[in-house]
Amino acid sequence: MACTINIFISPRTNFYMQFKYLCATLIFLFSLLYPSFAQQQPIVLRHGGTVQSVAFSPVDNTLVASAGGHNTIKLWNLHQNTVKALTDHKAKVNLVAFSPNGKLLASGSEDRTIKIWDVSQWENIEIHEPVTVYMPYPIQTVAFHPYGQLLAASGRHVKLLDIVNQTESAPLRHNEWVWTLAFSPHGRYLATDDGIKTTVKIWDTQQKQITAILEGHTSDINCVKFSPDGRTFASSSWGREIKLWDVSNWERLRTFHTNGTAAIDFSPDRSILVSGGSEEVKLWSIDSGENIATLSGHRDWVRGVAFSPDSKTIASGGEGGMVHVQNVKRLLELKGQRNTVRLIYFLPRDRSPQPDIDTKLDKLIKDVQQVYMNQMDYYGFGRKTFQFETDATGKAVVHRMIGKFKDEYYHDKSNAVWDEIDERFDTSQNIYLAALDISTDLLDGFAAGFGGHNVSGGTALIPAAREYFGSDLGVAITAHELGHAFGLHHDYRNNLKPWIDLYTTDPMITSICAAGWLDAHSYFNTNKTYFNEPTTIEMLSPVGVSSSNPHLRFKIADLDSLHQAQLFSKVEYENTREFSILGCKPLDGTSSIVEFVTDQLTLTTKSVTLRVIDAYGNFTEKAFPIHTSTLLPVDVNVK
Repeated sequence: MACTINIFISPRTNFYMQFKYLCATLIFLFSLLYPSFAQQQPIVLRHGGTVQSVAFSPVDNTLVASAGGHNTIKLWNLHQNTVKALTDHKAKVNLVAFSPNGKLLASGSEDRTIKIWDVSQWENIEIHEPVTVYMPYPIQTVAFHPYGQLLAASGRHVKLLDIVNQTESAPLRHNEWVWTLAFSPHGRYLATDDGIKTTVKIWDTQQKQITAILEGHTSDINCVKFSPDGRTFASSSWGREIKLWDVSNWERLRTFHTNGTAAIDFSPDRSILVSGGSEEVKLWSIDSGENIATLSGHRDWVRGVAFSPDSKTIASGGEGGMVHVQNVKRLLELKGQRNTVRLIYFLPRDRSPQPDIDTKLDKLIKDVQQVYMNQMDYYGFGRKTFQFETDATGKAVVHRMIGKFKDEYYHDKSNAVWDEIDERFDTSQNIYLAALDISTDLLDGFAAGFGGHNVSGGTALIPAAREYFGSDLGVAITAHELGHAFGLHHDYRNNLKPWIDLYTTDPMITSICAAGWLDAHSYFNTNKTYFNEPTTIEMLSPVGVSSSNPHLRFKIADLDSLHQAQLFSKVEYENTREFSILGCKPLDGTSSIVEFVTDQLTLTTKSVTLRVIDAYGNFTEKAFPIHTSTLLPVDVNVK
């Protein structure tokens, strides 16, 4: 049954203003022209209230729409530095969508209306009356058909509106409220969620029938999208997961695990999926499955994300009431050098740079690369090693930073270097080796270097002491700290020198455990496809024995296939207790029960930690409290 679309004119407040909400500094405006600025700092636009949705015009990289709180839609012209506010809705606006030709903007609201705005009337759009469609229920989502004539709207059910002939077809009925929907690029399919259920329905738009039902989510679906080439379909849920599906057969391709997801979008070139979640925006490689980058800055949930039509910029908005517009061109260019070591030369503001420092650091990193290559070969893993960031000639790229403080400040505050580096670089995504050029050979007055790691990256800090360059000592120290950045730990058992503390190149790593770990490490396998199904670790009941060597047993599972497990605890070392490896076990398959027998536990041992690396280089660790008094034999001579 067809119905007439009602059109009405209502009074409104006109808005035409300069960008007073841009945190009005010139650097933000320049970021549109210079990606080096934009990579570090987004343009911040104040929408006001919760931002429910953001959208880029499909034909204009500088036109962004935001909608949500204050019953308002805002159109931001980034080229003219102007914003227009559309205030016809009487309740929260849940979503905005541009037509394929960019001439129309549709909005759906809690006030039970859909409004269609003529964007081609930009100069007078705030006084040019929109088409208004009255609906029997609040509107959650709207989406244009790729050919532009049909508009899909969801609420209690899904309706298809012919905006040219002003008619509607019979609704696509659902059992529950429909929160999200999306057309495939050629319009053959329409994907919808099914309310409080965990399934996605794929509708044939010609037959108005369900052609596939996608199952596998563990929580309510909140967003669905087709890739621009129509080959891949993505669905996200509140269960902290995004699933990719093959449109040719509707089989699941892979799952991205997040800290929470509320919105997703594909880049127009199909290579990247962007997701918005709890206080962050993540970029994922469609082909490899890798988390390429994480954009921070939001202070609450991100409800809307969108790519610009040239794939260079991302708009995001959420509960904080702000819209962030960030140029990601440089981040995507670095995608080809992911899992690489990046070099930074850090100079206090009152010191002069060393001559030929780029050449010195280039030689140093290549010497260290050779050390690891020799050691991997020594232990039978072939001549594999890590990669570092290079220019077109193969020379190491050295990023130079001038510190905020003078030389003396960094003598005992070397960690402050990373606070400044983190303002420019994402150290959670790559491994960074920083050379700090201060007037002393030791960091914080005692250390030859520092190193550490996280899930996807790591850091290593060395002094840029002149005598380190070109010397075996400098190579060994750098290799040692990079070892920490790769996730290697010390071996303090029996008061032995830790395996990566042996400042010599013959052999450097001195442990089959370390080489075995690196054999699966993503930085030593840069061409490997990335997957990351979660690893589960469970400690089984330990087995005490009559000797002083208890048996510790663990149950481990990972659908990506397991590679190695390492057991850690604190041991006695030079009259102190240090965190040390106790042993390692090679693994295979997707599940295993592994047992460690160790003589390193004492009555003062309170816990052990198991670290597991899977076949794709993802590692997980979990600590377990233990009561050694129930495992170790009692010394009858102690009273």
